[in-house]
Amino acid sequence: MAIADFAAPTVTIKRGEKELTLRGLTPSDVVTLMSDPAMRVAIELLVEDFKLAGGMSAMDEAASSAFLWNLVKQAPTLAARLIAVSADEPEQAGFIETKFSIGSQVEFLLEVARLTFEDAGGFAALLGKLTAVLGEISASASKLGTAKRIGT
Repeated sequence: MAIADFAAPTVTIKRGEKELTLRGLTPSDVVTLMSDPAMRVAIELLVEDFKLAGGMSAMDEAASSAFLWNLVKQAPTLAARLIAVSADEPEQAGFIETKFSIGSQVEFLLEVARLTFEDAGGFAALLGKLTAVLGEISASASKLGTAKRIGT
């Protein structure tokens, strides 16, 4: 199968006659969001809240919902932007922020999170894999530095 034939998973949520199709966020999406200073501050504050709440060890379904509820309450613009980007309609973030209910936004964010991290086995598994890779890189760099010092 060619890369062009691959389609990332999506989910379509129906409300009466209306439909909203969401996809997981890409690294490019995250970089774009982080390039906005207001979004970066909001994300940094939420990461701190996440750490204070116990991080991944405490992140069951109820804790995930509570975290996303806090996201919608504390950073409604960020929540709306995440949903809009996931729907490939970033220009609609303002509409989502002012017209979608909190319950709908939390539901949509849960789907965005699931779609973003499910290929890696979930957020905790992705963090574990990234930590392992970074550890290997760090160990290799350390060995190279030691070998270089010995050889000189």
